[in-house]
Amino acid sequence: MEKISCPYCEVEVQMDDIDREGGACPECGAMITGSLLFDGSGDEYDDEDGWSAI
Repeated sequence: MEKISCPYCEVEVQMDDIDREGGACPECGAMITGSLLFDGSGDEYDDEDGWSAI
C-alpha cells in the first residue's frame, strides 16, 4: 500500500485511507489534491492569474 506524507499535518497516511475519506487526510481532515503532492515540476495554479507555468 502506498503511503504519502500529508502536506498539512505531515503524518504518513495510506492512499487507500485518503480515498475512503473522499480525498481528505484521515488524521487532520484537510483535502489532499494531487497538486499538493508534487513539488512544482509542472503547471501550478496561481490565485491571482489562474493557471501559469513556472
